[in-house]
Amino acid sequence: MVEDTRRTIDELIARYQLEPALRDVYVEGPSDKALLDYVLGLSGGAVLAVYEISTIDVPADVVSAHHLEANNRGRLIALAIGLADALPEGSCCVACVVDADFDRLLAVRHESNVLFMTDYACAEMYAFNEDALSTFFRVVVRRLPPEIGQAIDDLAEVLQEIFLIRLVNHAQRLALRHTSWERCCKVVSGRLRFDPRDYLTRHLNANATALRVADFELALAPYRAALTPDFRNQVNGHDFIQLLCFYVRRVLRSRVGCDPVYVERVLHLCINREHTQQEPLFAALSARLH
Repeated sequence: MVEDTRRTIDELIARYQLEPALRDVYVEGPSDKALLDYVLGLSGGAVLAVYEISTIDVPADVVSAHHLEANNRGRLIALAIGLADALPEGSCCVACVVDADFDRLLAVRHESNVLFMTDYACAEMYAFNEDALSTFFRVVVRRLPPEIGQAIDDLAEVLQEIFLIRLVNHAQRLALRHTSWERCCKVVSGRLRFDPRDYLTRHLNANATALRVADFELALAPYRAALTPDFRNQVNGHDFIQLLCFYVRRVLRSRVGCDPVYVERVLHLCINREHTQQEPLFAALSARLH
């Protein structure tokens, strides 16, 4: 039998009560940890340490008590709430960072001064800008789009449509599984073209649901009206990586930069660290933990 070496919430509370000089950050997964390690410039000897939520035992009943989803994000938010309730208000030894996901668009709030959200929908969005993608195309793929701004706009248009469908599915608890969008995404004269209605039709058919396309589009309308001018607030990170690989493969016709795991990792190195350190999330973390 494998011994469970994860810390409990009570052990963490005792840890920070006994050692208030500690500076720890908890994140959802390995990609988030890699990003924070890179942006914060952490090394093996750093006082500040970043840990994945998988290293902590957050019981399912604690997560469900806060009406959170049983996933890494839900467990991390539950941990942040528990730590905030137990530690002194002025404690600055720990922070929990989660993807904003749908919360800002749905006006969902979690009461915890330990909890911090990404500035955009997800951590991957720190790489969805002209500076980072230009570096990615130039250094990694070694092929540049004809117009980088146009390429970003094309990517964003597709990604926001897919995000909207994810948003309705989440908000209305439809439990529809995600389906591939590739058949609905084409390259025309060197640009991405996406048919959202065709994708929605395929999506509903694949889920064998009685929902009609017209009814789903009606449900989409208020969420579409709530979209912000910054597309990074309404993009799913997994979709971003997948579509970027599709773009490299189909538009730039390159075999380099087509593997999602590789692209996700190398994109961190394309981020302008100094610029990202000035983003509100990292400025807030610096203020709290230093």
